[in-house]
Amino acid sequence: MNILDMRTIIFTTLITHGICTMIIVLMWHRNRQRYDGLFFNVLDFFCQAVAMVVLFNRSSQPHWYTIVATNALLLCGTFFGFIGLEKFTGKSGRQFHNVLLICVFTGVHTWFSLIQPDQNMRNLNLSAFWLIIGLQVFWLLVFRVEAEMRSVTLGVGLVYGAMNLTNLARVVHALSEGSVGQDWMHSGPFETYIMLFYKLIVISLTYALVLMVNKRLLMDVETQEEKFSMAFHSSPYGIMLTRAEDGRIFEVNEGYAKMSGYLPEEMIGRTTMGLNLWLSE
Repeated sequence: MNILDMRTIIFTTLITHGICTMIIVLMWHRNRQRYDGLFFNVLDFFCQAVAMVVLFNRSSQPHWYTIVATNALLLCGTFFGFIGLEKFTGKSGRQFHNVLLICVFTGVHTWFSLIQPDQNMRNLNLSAFWLIIGLQVFWLLVFRVEAEMRSVTLGVGLVYGAMNLTNLARVVHALSEGSVGQDWMHSGPFETYIMLFYKLIVISLTYALVLMVNKRLLMDVETQEEKFSMAFHSSPYGIMLTRAEDGRIFEVNEGYAKMSGYLPEEMIGRTTMGLNLWLSE
């Protein structure tokens, strides 16, 4: 069998989507109480995975159904992903125009599937929608977010940038091509390589989303540490932090240093007994 056979690529893509969806579900489960929007990312990956299942089993389904259902799931999944990222970054906005886009593009796809079948127009329609949503996501993650958040979201933004370039290439190809065959499973080399690249993008997006959440966690931890440090060192009361098992000192504020008569650097790393801070009988 040809290694670039479209059905084989769809099968491997289905497995990839399944694994990536499980990773995103785990990410959501661990962080669902901390950050908004992660469930929409789960919906995104779930819709993409189900779309691959429908596409892979298209031989057992009515042809029009697999075309319309697959692409409707892909459109909705991309939309859910955008909502999730808006909520995660705290930049939620009105989505009426995107809901209208989904209705229009689904209608166009249905027309070129049932009324006037045209594979080339379906490719153009889907890629154009992905490009429109992808540009909004890229703008959100790279330009709309605050500067401190940009370091967290930049990786996902760059993945969407690569996705946008891929969809732009597909739009240009569709516009420059004449009529192509009506069976997408027997598409030419261009569509085959596009599918391979989409699979790489899904893997990259999964990694980038997990990394984004981890960076946000680290940023929040550093913020809490800074607040604790400020409260600790600015307290008018003497505070000393020691290790329970041996009394070794690892942090002292100025208030305690004045009470003890030692400089903070003289105390850190030594034990309370070694400094005779406690009376013993």
